[in-house]
Amino acid sequence: MDTLFCKKCNSEQEYYDTPNPPHVGAYCGFCDSWIKWLPQQVKHPTNVVLYFGKYKGTIIKDCTDTNYMQWIINNVDDLKPNIELALLLRIKELKGDSSDGR
Repeated sequence: MDTLFCKKCNSEQEYYDTPNPPHVGAYCGFCDSWIKWLPQQVKHPTNVVLYFGKYKGTIIKDCTDTNYMQWIINNVDDLKPNIELALLLRIKELKGDSSDGR
């Protein structure tokens, strides 16, 4: 855990974090004062929702149709990079190999 400087008590003790949706706050481990907001955890890439096609509204991690996912990668023009990455990762996960799915 990182050490942050508390402006209230001048302590450099380790902080603790507390979720306060939609934020996560860092609080001083000595005086319990708020120090700063921390970045939200990055979502797993396959938690992306398909916004078009046969599986519209489906979270990619729940999709098991590797042929369709590969078809999307090969045929959809201007595919958003996060969608392409999610599809590639999901195909790789389903096939259980180390290729990039292309």
